[in-house]
Parts: sequence; C-alpha cells; structure tokens
Amino acid sequence: MNGDFDFFEPALASEDGATPVSAPNPYWQGHRVVDRDDLFPKGFSQVELDATYASLANDVHDLGLLLESPSLDELDYYNPGRDEVEEGYVLEAITVEHFSRTERRMAAVVRVLNRHLSDSEIKALPPVVGKPKKSGSFAYVIVQLPFSDGQTVNVVFHSPEGDKKRIGPSDAIIAFRWLLNKRDITHVVAPEDGEEISLESIAKRITQLVVKNSARFERQQKAAQAERKELEETREAVKDAEERQSALMEQVSAKAKETETIEARLSNTLSLLEKQKTINAELQAKIDALRRAKPGGGTGGTSGDGKGKKGDTAGNGSGTPHYARDLRDILDGKYDADSGKVLDLLEQAITAAESDGKLEEFQALLDAASNHLTDLLAKEAA
Repeated sequence: MNGDFDFFEPALASEDGATPVSAPNPYWQGHRVVDRDDLFPKGFSQVELDATYASLANDVHDLGLLLESPSLDELDYYNPGRDEVEEGYVLEAITVEHFSRTERRMAAVVRVLNRHLSDSEIKALPPVVGKPKKSGSFAYVIVQLPFSDGQTVNVVFHSPEGDKKRIGPSDAIIAFRWLLNKRDITHVVAPEDGEEISLESIAKRITQLVVKNSARFERQQKAAQAERKELEETREAVKDAEERQSALMEQVSAKAKETETIEARLSNTLSLLEKQKTINAELQAKIDALRRAKPGGGTGGTSGDGKGKKGDTAGNGSGTPHYARDLRDILDGKYDADSGKVLDLLEQAITAAESDGKLEEFQALLDAASNHLTDLLAKEAA
C-alpha cells in the first residue's frame, strides 16, 4: 500500500469473450499497480499504439463509443435496475481508501496525466466525482476526468467492504473500469502478465490513447455540433411554424365569429328595415286615407286666420304647429339617441296633422322624418 492508493490490474474475460473470469482478490491477488516514481514508464510503441487503437475501434459501434463523450448521468455502466452484477465480474484496478478523499486523490492522477501530455496541446482538467448509485447488489460511483479537447476518461469505482449497497464517506472504493469516452479501455491500459505496473505507465498509455483519438474526436464533435445546431434550428423553425399556424387558426376562428356576428347583425338590420317599411306603409296608408276623406280632396292647408296663407307651412314662425317643430327636431338629430321616441313623435305628428287637416301641407316633412327614423334603425342594427 502506498498512501491512499493501491492499484491492481483487472482480470480479463475468458478467451471466448462471453464468460467473465473470477476477479482476483485485490488484497492478496492480482497485479499490483504502484504509485511511485517511474523514470521509464512503459507506454505503447507506435506500432502497439496503432494496433491497440485499431482494436478499440474495430467496428462502427466501438468507434462511435470512442468518439462520443458521455455525461455522468449517461455512465450507468451496470444498466442500474436491470442487470444484476456478478461478483466474479467486478475487476479491480485502483483503490481510494476513503471515499470522502476521492476528488483530492484523483487530482493527483490528473497531475500524472498532465505530465504525460506536456508535449501536446491537450490538458487534463480537474476530476468530477459523481453521486453514488446502486446496481443490483453493488453500490458504485463514477469519477470523470475531462480533457481540454472535450474527451473524458471515466473511472468506475465500487465499495468492496461494509454495506455493498451504499458508499459512505469513510468507505474504501476500488476502480474496476476505465473508459475513454464511452469505450472500455481497462484491458489495454493494464495488460501486464504477473508484473508490477506503475501509475505512470497506466497514465502514459491513457494519454497516448487520448492524443491518438483527439483529432478524430474533434472532427466528429464538430460534425455532431453542426448536426445538433441544424436539428435545433429545425426544431425552432417547426416551433415557429406551429406558433404561426396557431395564430392563423385563432385569426380564422375570430374571423369566423366576426362573420357570424356580421351575418346576425345584417339579418337583424334587414328585419328592422322590413319592419320600418311596414310602419312607413301603414303611415302612408293613414295619410292617404285621410286625404281621401278630406272634403274637396285637400289641395292645401290654411293659415290660422283662415285666408289660406302658406307662410307657416314650413314650420317657421310663431304660428308653427308643435308637431312641425317636433318633426324639425327629429331631422336635426335631437332624438337620435332614442329611436322609440322618434317613432312616437312621428305617429303623434301624423295624428295631429290629420286633426288639423294639414297632412298634405306637412307631407314632405313627415316623409323626411320617416326616412330619418329608417336610417336610425339601420344604424342601431349595425
């Protein structure tokens, strides 16, 4: 043991790749990974690096995992809640003695990674420690090591002691999976057979893979970003179109209601006009009947002195009948706010003119007042 770290190479799957091999006990089995100065860390040769990278990207699916960096929420490596984790498949690699110290201790790993990235433009950034989760009989937590080019190395830890279903601040946690972005690289960063391996060697191999994958990853991210931007623009365009369609539908609905209102008002106006025509016809019939009943056919009215003067027939002067003044008031708009009053005054004027024998004299004024009433009713209906 060295400080808060104790590292062990993971056990591998069986040769057929299907059945997990029982993991060694990290306290007395496995290959120790030590945190010590290593002046000659064992990384990949160029040929080994090319072959290793090719094996990690040997099909479209695996290449996609290498080129897509996950969020912490996406890193549910166990498929929590669905698949039970077999104890024999928990592969041990690195131990942090107290979970509460994880961030500080993984920061030391970041410093080692950055030493091996000094010749590149890529930098390892501070670690991000996720929240402990549960899968089957195991509690686990993920630490994400981000890099400046957008890639991540994701380390999956579990707690081998105490209550396996939870991780407390004082619990030791053991890393058993290393992932470059979404691709598992555990088996290629610590493949030694029975030899002690240093953290420097593991860090060098990880950084070699990070640098090897960087250009391809960035191209993929630019393309993905362009696709996301196009998708977002399409979504915004669809949203705008839906909003415009909704606004148009509201306008159509409002216009339909307005049309219904106009049609109803028009129908009401036509009804009122027909009613007024009937009233006018009845008034005219009364006037005509009174004319026919008047002795001598009624050729003109007489003035108040009986000499047949027509000086007051226009409704002017002190001898003007009150109903003539009422008719003038109607035409002047005095009663426009009350069409009912106009109708009453008109009927009273007809009756009074009939009584005075002046229907013919005031015929034009009566007709004008009747037409004015018709216009009032039409305006009210509108």
